Amino acid sequence: MIDASLREKLKALEKCLCESILGQEEVIREIVPILINGELGINSEGKPKANLLLLGPPGAGKTDICNVFTDYLLGSEKLIRFDMSEYQTVESIYRLLGHNGEEGLFGLNYDRVDGAGTLLFDEIEKAHERVLDLFLQLLSAARITLGSGRGVESGGVLRCCDFEYRLAVINRFKD
Repeated sequence: MIDASLREKLKALEKCLCESILGQEEVIREIVPILINGELGINSEGKPKANLLLLGPPGAGKTDICNVFTDYLLGSEKLIRFDMSEYQTVESIYRLLGHNGEEGLFGLNYDRVDGAGTLLFDEIEKAHERVLDLFLQLLSAARITLGSGRGVESGGVLRCCDFEYRLAVINRFKD
């Protein structure tokens, strides 16, 4: 049975996003059903609630969309934001996942939101390719192993990847 307050929030989600994010009505119409299905648990068991890849130029509202729907549905404290410009080297994997028994930032933040929230990988195009490989694993399997050896099942989390496209970036991924 769906909680009445959640039902009302989901009914008003599109309106809330459209009022907060101007000029992105088409995108909002596309992602709202995905978010609703995720919140209702209409997804494969063990799979992520939702995976969103938001592409666009700087200032288009990609990050804002994630901020607004997380705040509206879950509360602003449930947003875990990773600035991917901080993960441009292969060594940054240790910072993210931990090393030699440490949890890393992913584990610490996942525990902070109690396994329910939104993971925002902001400007993912800036991350090192090995870091990107980890995110592909996380996006498909909803599971990742930390440096402590603990496996994190993150099926209760929404995932958003914000990708700023510019010709130079697109050319990097062509090769």
